[in-house]
Amino acid sequence: MDSGKERKYLRISSEAALFVKDEEIFIDVSEDAMKCYIYFTPPEKEGRCLSEEEVLAFLTKRNIVRINRRAVQSALEKKDYSLKYLVAEGVFPLDEYDGYIEVLFNYHKKDYKPAITEDGRADYRNLNYVENAVKGQVLAKRIDPVPGKEGIDVYGRAIAYKKGKVAPQLIAGRNTFISDDNNQLIASKSGEILYMGRRINISEVLEINSDIGPSTGNINFVGSVKIKGNVAMDYEVRSGGNIEIFGTFEGKSLIAEGDITVSGGIQGKKNTVISAKGNLSAKFLSGAEINTGGSIYSDSILRCKVSCGGSIELCGPKTILSGGTAVVHKFISSDIIGSAMAAPTEVVVGLNPVLYTKYMDITHNLTELKEKAEEYAKSIGVFKRNGLMELSEERKKTYYGFVHSLKYTQQKISELSAEAVKIKEALDNEKNSGEILVKEIIHGGVKIQVGNSVMYIRDSIKKCRITNENNKIVIKHQ
Repeated sequence: MDSGKERKYLRISSEAALFVKDEEIFIDVSEDAMKCYIYFTPPEKEGRCLSEEEVLAFLTKRNIVRINRRAVQSALEKKDYSLKYLVAEGVFPLDEYDGYIEVLFNYHKKDYKPAITEDGRADYRNLNYVENAVKGQVLAKRIDPVPGKEGIDVYGRAIAYKKGKVAPQLIAGRNTFISDDNNQLIASKSGEILYMGRRINISEVLEINSDIGPSTGNINFVGSVKIKGNVAMDYEVRSGGNIEIFGTFEGKSLIAEGDITVSGGIQGKKNTVISAKGNLSAKFLSGAEINTGGSIYSDSILRCKVSCGGSIELCGPKTILSGGTAVVHKFISSDIIGSAMAAPTEVVVGLNPVLYTKYMDITHNLTELKEKAEEYAKSIGVFKRNGLMELSEERKKTYYGFVHSLKYTQQKISELSAEAVKIKEALDNEKNSGEILVKEIIHGGVKIQVGNSVMYIRDSIKKCRITNENNKIVIKHQ
């Protein structure tokens, strides 16, 4: 028997028959009083065995309270005199968990992991480079210690649990504040989350001191973005503020809620889209679809599809607008428009570009719908001429399908026509506005529209100002 363990026994015998030895029971309690074992010595001669009630009474007399009665029954049934049987166990205390600060964003920013597409592929152009926060977002919160629970030993004595540490206080960083109950850290502005130990800051400007490419992935940031490098092919930059690129842009899309500035210029590829709700400024613009709410400032615009809510002001030693289309709300100023090689160039000024583009799209859709309606009507006419009563059930289904399609198409034509009329009225209100300033030459082959008036430039014209006066295009030489 181990030292320090309680050893007690109960002997059942008869004074009248000293040669008879009854079964004996012994108790063995662990040092921490969390386990209680029993074991037996066998009876001799005609000695008798202990009953369940006697074993339970023996344990109770020794103050064992957490008795497992099934374990006692099992011990009596299996009884092996060489073994000990566990018949009572205590319950260890459940210590309190320490309070802590729970960070509610991914602060392992350097562990760039690709996004997983719906078909299970890794998208290495979306590496979650930036951890964004929006105004009002909870960034971290204090978690109180989880309450503990007392334990109990085999004697029924309570065992105290260990108290947990209180969570540290939150510390407000730049553009953050602490809630009134001191338990939440909240962003006061939108921007990039900068996690610096216990202090969390929000930066409204994301500065990237490298190129945008495989090492960064696409950039999607709620604030303004400064890129001190280039943007590689097929990569995207999105910003909830302004975008400033110190190098060149050769990516897939560049989208800003504010202004866009590209010091090295924009070299578009197939399906390149540039969109700014404010102004766009770039050294050059080539081969891109460009949409701005404000004005465009550049040295040259080549082979672009432009929708500009302000003006296009080309400024530099030799400015040129050539190839593609440009729809501009106010005016265009350029040294050269078009090219000597007659690159298809169309210029529209004096019209709201959003309304104009929508009107042109509706006009295109109406043309297609009217062609479909005509085809449906012809098919219906063929059925009627051949006699509807003679049609099989299958042919009748085809006939009524044409009827239904014609009715639906006519309804869409009516709706789009009404919308086109409203847009046309709005555009007509600006029919005499807009201006084109040609500082050197506008080449032959250029199609111009000022307000609601259209003209094709047949022969090149030098240094002129083009306006609309009384629904007629007027060219004034400078």
